[in-house]
Amino acid sequence: MIFITGGTGLVGSHILLRLSQSDISFKALKRKSSSLDICKDVFEHYNSKELFVKTMSKSGPVLEPLVAIDKVSVGEELVVRLKITSDRTYEFLELTDHRPSVTEPIDVLSGWRWAEGVGWYQVTRDASTQFFFERLPQGTHVLEYSLRVAHRGQASSGFATIRSRYAPEFSARSKSLGLSTQ
Repeated sequence: MIFITGGTGLVGSHILLRLSQSDISFKALKRKSSSLDICKDVFEHYNSKELFVKTMSKSGPVLEPLVAIDKVSVGEELVVRLKITSDRTYEFLELTDHRPSVTEPIDVLSGWRWAEGVGWYQVTRDASTQFFFERLPQGTHVLEYSLRVAHRGQASSGFATIRSRYAPEFSARSKSLGLSTQ
């Protein structure tokens, strides 16, 4: 067993992340005065969710990152990008991504999708989109789907959660993103 001190710092957070992805058992010490913010940011970075505004230019579609303070207009197309980093091959995973309440999905049909050697079954629900993987190889994988801004107001996108269907201790979650529309 490994004992870690200083795990709430930038370097320590990366060490904790790598240890949590391995089969090595460890314990980490945290002082009462220390904050877990850096640790949370490091863990969320490797399983992240981003929103982009899709605009058309003369050379084709362009994705512009959506910053939390930006306002988007009703009718604009948003692209949700989910980045999954897996340290090993997993089987039977479920990823659930909650949509902002002011948006509607563009692709509402359920079915099989393939990209970069990975296949998944995608289901559109009332408030979320779910992805079911029979097998997810080791590495970094990016999934994208589009939304249309349908209402004015402020909303939270909720978070994306990925977990093993048969071993729920293997799970991760992204941060929630804010969205303001006009």
